[in-house]
Amino acid sequence: MWWGGKYGGKTLMGAVIALLLAEEKITITVTRQLYNDLFEDGKNSIHGYITMWDNQLYPNGNGLKWNAKERQYTTLGGAVIKFRAFNYDKKADSTQSKSNHIIINDEALQNSKKILDNLKSTLRQDKNSFYPLLFLCFGNPQLNNLTVNNYFDKTYIKDKTKTNYFYIRLQWDTNPHIKQAEYEQTLNEMDEDEKQAYKNGNFSHIPGVTGFIKKELMDTRCINVDKFIKSLHDTSSILFMDLAGRGRDKFAVWTYTYDYNTGNMFLDNASQTKTEEGEELIISHVEEDNDNGRYPGVGILEMEGGSFLYTEKYWYDIFDNLDMDLDVEKPVGNKYARAIPLRKGLKNEKVYINERLKEKNYTEDEITQDYYTLFCNEMLQMKPIMEVSPNLVDSATLGYNWIRNNKHYLRKAVASVV
Repeated sequence: MWWGGKYGGKTLMGAVIALLLAEEKITITVTRQLYNDLFEDGKNSIHGYITMWDNQLYPNGNGLKWNAKERQYTTLGGAVIKFRAFNYDKKADSTQSKSNHIIINDEALQNSKKILDNLKSTLRQDKNSFYPLLFLCFGNPQLNNLTVNNYFDKTYIKDKTKTNYFYIRLQWDTNPHIKQAEYEQTLNEMDEDEKQAYKNGNFSHIPGVTGFIKKELMDTRCINVDKFIKSLHDTSSILFMDLAGRGRDKFAVWTYTYDYNTGNMFLDNASQTKTEEGEELIISHVEEDNDNGRYPGVGILEMEGGSFLYTEKYWYDIFDNLDMDLDVEKPVGNKYARAIPLRKGLKNEKVYINERLKEKNYTEDEITQDYYTLFCNEMLQMKPIMEVSPNLVDSATLGYNWIRNNKHYLRKAVASVV
């Protein structure tokens, strides 16, 4: 028996066991009460997991063989995995004269005593098989209003002489070995996507569905940076650039200012262009920074594969002429994953946005918009897969992650680049 609450991993474990034990030519039957539940897609059913993994491992169709009429898979090793639903007791009679080596009952508490007993009677050992007979039941013991629970309780738990069992608490709120109030507080501080998984146990949650970040939060982080920073002498300004591919997206630039006293990061200035005049954009951006009392001495340039409009040496020469040093970074992971730390920084009041960006407009598109609105829109629309590249978010993410990785020795890190 494998008892656990919702999202405890019961269905996943059922799929894993079915495939692990399907090496020999044995018969495995997977059951549920309803066919709709039995054949749910993806991570919502044992059949869904097995189908998903088979498609990933054998996209050309050379893996498991599906027999739609018999509702069963045949594995490469010759095992048969059957899928059967039992929504009323009379269907239990159909199990007579059948033989099963392994039976996996998903949500077993939904089935009656008669169905479970009839299924168990079909277990027959193949003398040539290495595996013992297995009658595996998954369920949620919290559904104690079902009479079948009394059957399990009496047969498998109260009479411990019949079987040994383990009770594993699969959820944080049933774990007696942790300080649950403090643990819940930590979970509540997570981002919404992480909270879905680690607090609610919903590891099937699709990132971005609940919204990447709230506009109200962004607005509270938009401030007058000059009034917020006590002394510019205790700060460093650094340029972060996302080099676009030819004709695909925009060349985006951010100036970050880091406050050594508070550890806060400020998104001070932003620029972007969809033309190939990236060097002109950098020159005008740096001049604007200087006019606002910011003097970045270092540039960090992110170059993705296929985004080299010019050679690396060309960019080093550009920054040398600006009396700035340059470091080239290669991105790791997808844009969505790279942006999650930036979202945390905004939420935890470690990242702020200069309100001056509300007065600075981007004019290359048909509709003129200020940079603060453009950046907010990209943040609000972030998803794992996006049709339009979030250039401002990507360069802002580059800056946040770079500073975060170097913040404990930032003065030295900036000096080493320079």
